[in-house]
Amino acid sequence: MTVDSTERDQFVAASSEYKAFLGTFERTSNPVETNLLCADDPDAVIQTYADNPSDITDGSLGENISVELVEERGYEVKWPVDGFDEGDASEIGPDIIAYDSVSDEWLIVEAKTVTSTEAVGKSLLDTDAYDGDAQLHNDWIRNSLEKLESENKIDSELVDQIDTAIATNSITKEVVLVRDVDGASHRTLQEPQSDDTDVSLENVAGVDKVTVVELAASE
Repeated sequence: MTVDSTERDQFVAASSEYKAFLGTFERTSNPVETNLLCADDPDAVIQTYADNPSDITDGSLGENISVELVEERGYEVKWPVDGFDEGDASEIGPDIIAYDSVSDEWLIVEAKTVTSTEAVGKSLLDTDAYDGDAQLHNDWIRNSLEKLESENKIDSELVDQIDTAIATNSITKEVVLVRDVDGASHRTLQEPQSDDTDVSLENVAGVDKVTVVELAASE
């Protein structure tokens, strides 16, 4: 990651500041916009955003932080309609679908919460669902939304809008990784070993943007 700038900001709900390192990951075939947020008060973040602060591995921490970050950018969250309920973390499909009416752009977010030094790479997005397509792959998005639609869990009009956005390349795919572990060394993306593991490529996942939130960062 090449750091272009740094800034200070705040998680609104948690009232905890963070230092943001903003830049681009260039060792993938396509440049990936990459933001690294290092929280000043990790406990405040965990207590505010985790459904169960004593067990953050259910994924709710990453999902709830993602909603705040997405809304701060001016996007309207279209899915999940009423926020995350208990059990949503295991739902097959995108964690967040959001829309920016100004730019007419859609955003698909896959949120992850880990207690390891794992960085964003294909292994983080691998899934056995739908013939093994990685999360955020276009086929994975389409197939998972079709399944949710068949179960009456998502509106058909929204599914059609996402299909159109994929076809017209008016969609951004983002991974938000919340990491609570010492020794991560501010790792963001994994350097791909081949075109089969390069998450910036559409045939793998087509990731455009990565945001890593460090809760145990050290200078």
